[in-house]
Amino acid sequence: MRKLTLFICGVFILGTSMMGEEKSSKALKNELSFGLGTVTFTEIAEVTIGFAEAVGLSGIRGVESSTPAFFISYMQDISKRVSVGALIFYQEFTYKEILFWDSTTTYGKEIILGFYPKLRIYYSKSETARLYGDIGLGVGFQITLLGVDFMVGKNVILFLKSGIGMEGLISGGISYRF
Repeated sequence: MRKLTLFICGVFILGTSMMGEEKSSKALKNELSFGLGTVTFTEIAEVTIGFAEAVGLSGIRGVESSTPAFFISYMQDISKRVSVGALIFYQEFTYKEILFWDSTTTYGKEIILGFYPKLRIYYSKSETARLYGDIGLGVGFQITLLGVDFMVGKNVILFLKSGIGMEGLISGGISYRF
């Protein structure tokens, strides 16, 4: 299954790199982004699991600490309103689990690493800002309802977005267009 997902993602990225060629060679169509996110789906799931275990009276599990989600993405414009690309993310967190039936306490550390292709739709574009939503699904997921790019010069972008998934409820970072 993992090989099939990687194969599909590779074909998707290769295919999109051949699409959407514009006649102007000066158009900046590629974007490389680095970002951080907080309140990721993994953290939300851990709280939900902890609550379900507490209600079931078997024990309780909760996140003790976590790093922000780190992510790197590459996007390519295939039209004026649509971009496609891929994202790699990393997050680690520690948890504490207390089992009621034998009064044991366990501490653990988990590392989450994933990859998924993304589709971005721009709602509005200007010379100073862009509004968009995006969706990514693969080894992880993200649904962003609202993202805002702030242009800082010709090639540099600061971004802030809100969604649910592996990039976090709130995430931001910097992008470079080339």
